Amino acid sequence: MIIKTSWENDMPLNELHIHANLKNKKEVESILLKIEKSQVLPLINPLNNRIVKVEINRISSIESYTQSSIVRVSNEKQEYFIQKRLKELDYLNQYGLFRVNNSVMVNLADVQSFQVIENARLEVSTVDNRSYIVSRHYAKKIKEELSCSNI
Repeated sequence: MIIKTSWENDMPLNELHIHANLKNKKEVESILLKIEKSQVLPLINPLNNRIVKVEINRISSIESYTQSSIVRVSNEKQEYFIQKRLKELDYLNQYGLFRVNNSVMVNLADVQSFQVIENARLEVSTVDNRSYIVSRHYAKKIKEELSCSNI
């Protein structure tokens, strides 16, 4: 599906017009539902063992840690846990969280820069000054996603 945008100064700030073919109604409605309904992920605060709901788009990275995973949230020093392994969290690709190696997922919206390093791997740097090595297996997919998100 091709998405075209046009910007008009005389349009009210609280309106958004969407023009689509009737055959695309289900696709447009699913996109709007995803926009309206911000997805949250229940995480465990290790300080008090309470469950905290965090919006998925605020997650900067997820690292595997034994049978659970450590979740880092953008602009927070606090780390959280989730009782799932990374392979169970692969559905988060649709929200911009991609595997960069066998033990880390990174939110590509938080990637500030990337560079090719030895052995066909990548090094990505995030806005919170963390660096991650992207393995050869995931490098092609990450380069494609980063180049598409910059358009």
